[in-house]
Amino acid sequence: MSGPLLTMFQDAFAGMSPARRVQPASQEEIDALAQQVATKAEVKAVADAMPLPAAQMPQPERTGAAKGAETQRYALEDHQHPRISSVSPILTLDANGMAVVSFNQAYDAEPSVLFTPIGSFGNTPPGFWVESYITNAQGKFIGANIKGVRAQNQTLASVSLAPLINVSVAGGSQTITPFGGPAAGIKVIATAVKQG
Repeated sequence: MSGPLLTMFQDAFAGMSPARRVQPASQEEIDALAQQVATKAEVKAVADAMPLPAAQMPQPERTGAAKGAETQRYALEDHQHPRISSVSPILTLDANGMAVVSFNQAYDAEPSVLFTPIGSFGNTPPGFWVESYITNAQGKFIGANIKGVRAQNQTLASVSLAPLINVSVAGGSQTITPFGGPAAGIKVIATAVKQG
C-alpha cells in the first residue's frame, strides 16, 4: 500500500488510542475510509488536466505582443528566450575601409545592421554601410562585409582636390564623389537586428 491511501490509514491509526489500535476496524470504518480515497480513474483525470513542462524552445521577442494560447504547457524557471540581435566585437577597418562581421546567430532574411564608431572624429565622422551579406549553405544570413569612409582634412597651404573629388568622364557623363578615402583603422561595433 502506498500513496494517499497509506497516508490516510496512517493518520487514522495515529489518532486512535493505544487500546483501540489493537482492535480490528469495523466494516463501517473501512467503508468510510474507502469513500475518501480517489479511484484510479479520478487520479488519472486530475493528472491529465495538469499542465506539463514546455517541450519547445521559447519564442523570441517580436514587434507586437501576444498573450499565447497554449494552456497545457508552462515555462520552466530557467528558460531563456533567443535574441533577435547580434552584437559584434570591436572591429577595425582595414586599409580599404572594409571589415567582416560574423553574426552570432543565423537570420532567415537580411537583418538591419547599425554601426557604432568608437573614437573622437571632430567634424569628419565616418560613414558605414553593408556592401554585401554572407550566407551559409542553407541560405541563412550569417555575416556581412561592411565598408567605412571618412572625409579627409586638407590644409589650405597644400590643398589638393584629387583626394576629395574624383571625376571620371565616360560617354559624356561625369561622376563626382565628394568624400575622402576609406576609413582605414577606424574601430566600429556592428549590431544586426532581425527585421520585423
